[in-house]
Amino acid sequence: MKRIRREVMVFDEKMSNVIEPKVLNSTMPSRDMVSVAMPEELVGLEEEKERLRDQLMGGSHELSVVPIFGISGLGKTTLAMSLYHDELVVRYFDIRAAVSVSQVYDTEKLVLAVLHNITGYPDTSNGGDGDLLKVKKMIYLSLKGKRFLILIDDLRDTEAYVGLRKLFPDDFNGSRIILTTQSYQIASCAAHSTKIHNLRLLTEEESWELLKKKIFHQQFCLPELEEAGKRMVKQCHGIPAMIVWMADILARTRTEADWIQVGESNQIDEYLFSINEKEYSVIPDHLRQCFLYFGAFPLEEEILVSKLIRLWAAEGFIQQTEAESSEAVAMDYLRNLVGQGLVMACQRSSEGVVKRCKVRDRLHKFCLVKANHENFFQLMDLGGGVDPNDSNIPLSLLTCDHRRLFISSNRWDNIRLEVSGPLVRSLVLTGRRCDFSRPNISSLYQNLKLVRVLDLGRINVGNDFPVGLEKLTLLKYLEVRGEMTSIPSSIGSLRQLETFVTIGLGGEVAIPDSIWSLTNLRHLHIKGGPSSFGAPEEMFPNLRTLSTPLLIYGEDSEVILRRLVRLEKLKCVFLESWDSFRKKNLFPKLGILEHLQSLKLHYYGEVRNTCEFNFPLNLRRLTLSGFRLPWDQISIIGELPNLMDLKLLNKAFEGSVWEVKDGQFPCLMYLKLDTLDLQEWYISEDALSRLERLELQKCKKLREIPLDIADIVTLQKIEVKWCSQSVEESAFRIREEQNENLAKKLKVIFRKTDDTLISR
Repeated sequence: MKRIRREVMVFDEKMSNVIEPKVLNSTMPSRDMVSVAMPEELVGLEEEKERLRDQLMGGSHELSVVPIFGISGLGKTTLAMSLYHDELVVRYFDIRAAVSVSQVYDTEKLVLAVLHNITGYPDTSNGGDGDLLKVKKMIYLSLKGKRFLILIDDLRDTEAYVGLRKLFPDDFNGSRIILTTQSYQIASCAAHSTKIHNLRLLTEEESWELLKKKIFHQQFCLPELEEAGKRMVKQCHGIPAMIVWMADILARTRTEADWIQVGESNQIDEYLFSINEKEYSVIPDHLRQCFLYFGAFPLEEEILVSKLIRLWAAEGFIQQTEAESSEAVAMDYLRNLVGQGLVMACQRSSEGVVKRCKVRDRLHKFCLVKANHENFFQLMDLGGGVDPNDSNIPLSLLTCDHRRLFISSNRWDNIRLEVSGPLVRSLVLTGRRCDFSRPNISSLYQNLKLVRVLDLGRINVGNDFPVGLEKLTLLKYLEVRGEMTSIPSSIGSLRQLETFVTIGLGGEVAIPDSIWSLTNLRHLHIKGGPSSFGAPEEMFPNLRTLSTPLLIYGEDSEVILRRLVRLEKLKCVFLESWDSFRKKNLFPKLGILEHLQSLKLHYYGEVRNTCEFNFPLNLRRLTLSGFRLPWDQISIIGELPNLMDLKLLNKAFEGSVWEVKDGQFPCLMYLKLDTLDLQEWYISEDALSRLERLELQKCKKLREIPLDIADIVTLQKIEVKWCSQSVEESAFRIREEQNENLAKKLKVIFRKTDDTLISR
């Protein structure tokens, strides 16, 4: 039986503007009578189109949504239109229809537009809920039993998606919905069993190719124009819409001088700002402050995520929920910003959690301009600092009328920071960290009595803990760096403090017992050397992360651990404790920390004969160093049911042979071996069954990586640094064997010298 094909397309000519649905004839449209706009030529999206076409015409028979997500101007509509008009796709579906959604969601207009584009029914209504229900029923019946393709372009409202999704029947015949959106939330909501197609920026080569095609209608370019053209392409940051716009301007002239003039004008910056403004407009309100906050940090700086989310919390950006901690909510915020392409994930953990990030280059200036326009923060950039040879340099005096003040410098010598302002609630120093210069900051504590965030972690505050900090009783975040050897007991007056970080440049920093009077404390980090902690008198339920206490087997350490009932992340040092009666080393009982997920342990002392470890069953990440344990003692680690990340560093274990036995490390995804004297390594058939990444560093005695590791189907990457040639060769043999068995590409990386990284 001949299939009936129906198709209607409602877009404006350029495909880039959001428009209201247009009224067409009320009669049933035919293929011949409807003029359908054709898509523009694809550049850099050819492979993505192939993947999407396979998804449209293959896979599950159930009705599914194919979300195309990306920033404004990235080519979502161009790609969707190219698919919509693809000859194979046209033949595959019985009915095709497309609609562009208005920026302001109107249920009635949208539903009528969908019906009109399917059947030609007039997109007007007498109003009323009854008419709307009839329209929805007509849509459902018109599509019932047909294999249909619906293209919904530029959807910006989750409510609109939920409402539209209910209109379409699922007859398990391979019907599909293509959805384009700038909202990561909508794309995630739509992608139940399908992948979100997150469009990337074009490379410089692809950008140059697109520019030439738009200007010269081919890949040829006049030689005298090439250099200027390539410079301007870089300014487009890989955004197709911006390249097409620039091509329209450049096509009007063919002289090098005119091209250079366009490149030096502010037109490009203005157009880029308009694109960034569109992206900013679709960010949910609760994420906008978090996004603008990135603008206060230096352009190329990779920001430590653990610190960033603590600053967000102290600034009051995080919406508290009963079900999740503020840290978990903040991580959701960050994942959303990364998912929308606004923030770049520079480093991830083995579990895919972002560890370091930064705002994308093209958005950094936008954040600064927008923050200034909205009086969000004030940035004082001291640049290279003050010339140390100039004794007449004026003092750095600043009166701030903003809530947040960021001061950046690459050199803090001879600077006296005198800041005042009744509105200031946050003072954060950024720029290059300096351990030797000591800027004068004594007046800060007198002038900023209402401050809640104080980050002095970039400078050396001197030999003594700053006097006067105890008067800043509203502080929620405090970070100081210096050569102090102790923290005064007056720190106990900061009862609102949630994050306290002290970096001791001179080694161990003594901690007063008054630290436990800070009952709101969630993050306590004393860095620079291991420090002795007394036990809190009562349960301390809010603390989530702690470093770096000295712990020794015994009642005192056990009391400390039992009272830190919600601790999730711990970095600590074990001191030697020898039980002469049982003839073994005894370590503190960490198993009582039921919520602990991340643990870093270093050992000072000697391990003799056997030892006794005790780890919590929920542990997911473990780093050990300095223990010099025999390899037969690793069994307790291998049996941890939830361990996903294991790093054995700097003589954590000693001995020439390690055999990983059946069933050990059932969930381990990442394994790092660094500076070990291991020579022979064997893996049983049912061990390390979920390993994805293996890293070997400075294991110079190791002869080879076990070839049996090629049988681990999840293995994706082997990285070898400063090991023997035979280890390197075994890594490539493993890749060849795995490729033969699984037809899968295993990435192997090795480092020949300290500065040469080779991937094959």
